[in-house]
Amino acid sequence: MKVDFEKLDRAFNPKVVAVVGDSKVSNYDWTRGQLMGREKKVYGVHVNPESVRDLQALGVQTFPSILDIPEPVDLAIIAIPRSAAPAVLDDLIRKDAAAAHFFTAGFGESDTEEGRRLERLVVEKSIKANFHLIGPNCMGLFNPAAGIKQSSDQYHDVSGPVGFISQSGSVAISFSFEAHLQGIDIRKSVSYGNGIVLDSADFLDYFAEDQEIKVIGMYIEGVRNGERFFAALKSAAAKKPVIIWKGGRTEEGGRAIASHTGSLAASQALWEASVRQCGAVNVQNMDDLIDTVKALIYLPEVFGNRMAIAGGPGGLSVTSTDIFAEAGLHVPLLTDESYAELETFFEKVGGSYRNPIDSAGPVRRDMKRVMGILARDANIDNIFYIVSTRPGRNIGPEQLHGTLDTLDMLKKTSAKPLITAVFFHTPEAQKVSREVMFKIQDMGIPAFPSVPRSATALKKALDYYEGVRRRKE
Repeated sequence: MKVDFEKLDRAFNPKVVAVVGDSKVSNYDWTRGQLMGREKKVYGVHVNPESVRDLQALGVQTFPSILDIPEPVDLAIIAIPRSAAPAVLDDLIRKDAAAAHFFTAGFGESDTEEGRRLERLVVEKSIKANFHLIGPNCMGLFNPAAGIKQSSDQYHDVSGPVGFISQSGSVAISFSFEAHLQGIDIRKSVSYGNGIVLDSADFLDYFAEDQEIKVIGMYIEGVRNGERFFAALKSAAAKKPVIIWKGGRTEEGGRAIASHTGSLAASQALWEASVRQCGAVNVQNMDDLIDTVKALIYLPEVFGNRMAIAGGPGGLSVTSTDIFAEAGLHVPLLTDESYAELETFFEKVGGSYRNPIDSAGPVRRDMKRVMGILARDANIDNIFYIVSTRPGRNIGPEQLHGTLDTLDMLKKTSAKPLITAVFFHTPEAQKVSREVMFKIQDMGIPAFPSVPRSATALKKALDYYEGVRRRKE
């Protein structure tokens, strides 16, 4: 089937949305979700008189058939029993709707003869009409700028640089929430479920052409056509970073996949090797995915593995050094020139300047000067700065201003990749840490909630850029 990007554009940025079969049981969640954000027309398709009354009370005009809607439909959301799916699909095709998201489940993934029969019928009808069907068994589209949602709880009226493609609806929604809390927002996201008509490769092609999407994240359980998928992946990864979290890596997880989306699991070793050969990045979990996306959005090209570590007291500096070394990054000695300069002013009592830089006590007053030396040091490729407090202590406004000023200076004067970890040991730590994280990321510096997550993200970014450079040789 030939995918029409103009139709997908209409679906992701609709002027008219039709919700077919939403019910009181779900509190009309599909309809409510589309009513928020940018102005657009949302219609209901219902024959149940109670549903018609409820939706009219929400200000939603309803019709007994999608064919009765008096204007072109850009996106249809289908939440009906599976037995009605073929008839509704016929109406969608006659209406020439741009695309439809089928939330309806119970097809091939049910492993029943009736489910397989209905799936075959839906596929045949869609391909014959070149109809853009998303799903079934999925949560559909999320475009916060357009107010198109997979859940009414998702945010709206903002947009970010990330495209997200997920076989799982719950993962798609969780990613949108958790990434948002880390300061990473989505431009477009799709949960495609069984992918019986439009599959992951089609959305890879589409997202690769969207100039506003800078990084593509994916959650994949299996692919129907490996050759098609890896061709699309290679093409997309040549244009922008693609990060993939593969579900079903274990034997037990592989068994779970079949009943979830009806996909077949692949050998994990073969999968990871194929992904790397295409120029994409493998990750292992949600945190890894979010952190790698963040690193590739904010960091400049990473050229080496040599780290300078600063900002923390002695014990935290030591453990941070272990963490970065175990992640495959190196924490070397500085040049003799740097040590000579540091020795002229560094407060030796309570601090050390070997690398890591133990920044305890009075040393903090000279951190801007220390960071400038690290930025010029020929033995250092990347700089890691710890933003934290001692347990039970609040960070004072003066200390916070000094830290942010130092980071801002370093970002503006050095081309070396700079990353931070932000964690405060206070009862209100989560709220304060997030506020500081956002301030740092507003400067264009990635901020992570722990040292291990910082180290893993930087190593993933280094691996990605090394792969890009190898392919250019």
